[in-house]
Amino acid sequence: MSGSALKINDSTRQCLNTVARLKFVTRDQLLFWSPLNDLSSITRITNDLVKKGLLFCVDDLCPNVFCLTQTGYRYCGFAYQARRYSMPAIQQCAHRNAAEITLRDKDDSVSVQSRKYCLRYGFFPSKAEYLLHARDGFSLLLVDDYAMAPSRIAHALSRAHTPDKRFYDLDASHPIRHWKDVVDTVYVFTTYRDSVIRHQAYIAEQGIVGSVHFIKPIWKVA
Repeated sequence: MSGSALKINDSTRQCLNTVARLKFVTRDQLLFWSPLNDLSSITRITNDLVKKGLLFCVDDLCPNVFCLTQTGYRYCGFAYQARRYSMPAIQQCAHRNAAEITLRDKDDSVSVQSRKYCLRYGFFPSKAEYLLHARDGFSLLLVDDYAMAPSRIAHALSRAHTPDKRFYDLDASHPIRHWKDVVDTVYVFTTYRDSVIRHQAYIAEQGIVGSVHFIKPIWKVA
């Protein structure tokens, strides 16, 4: 179906753009970023977009999660991302969304920066690492849904990044980067209740400015 043949209203287009930014998202999460105020409207929109071939529904997860199809990426003006994602990677995206929503409930200026944004400034995000931007500056988000060791927190801050030369020219005027160069706070979100105390104790012991939060795992395999 060609993009010119599609008739999409503003709220539906905003949903598509949200999926493009987040990669994988549940209906509840789409509702948070949508101008609409009821889940039934989101359900109707996602069902319609799946029928139009713009969204793909991962329906063996409950709740369902959605991502753009090749046609959806083209409609939104982005290059198609052909890589395959594992279930843990999809889960990580959904938990990152949940963490961002929690933070935005307290400060609506908080947003997760895209991977491409980080690459342009010489950073190379590793697994479960996300750069946050808000009115008061940058912070680091770590999403622990894989039984992360507390020591990973300090390692993430001090790890030297190997820039992607497609986005960043490394020369004498562009030193090796570390997250600690630009962030002043670390937010750790974990799906393991027992890990909250361990992570809190670790950041206190290391003198790291940050906080630890529990988030409920979003889904189970249906």
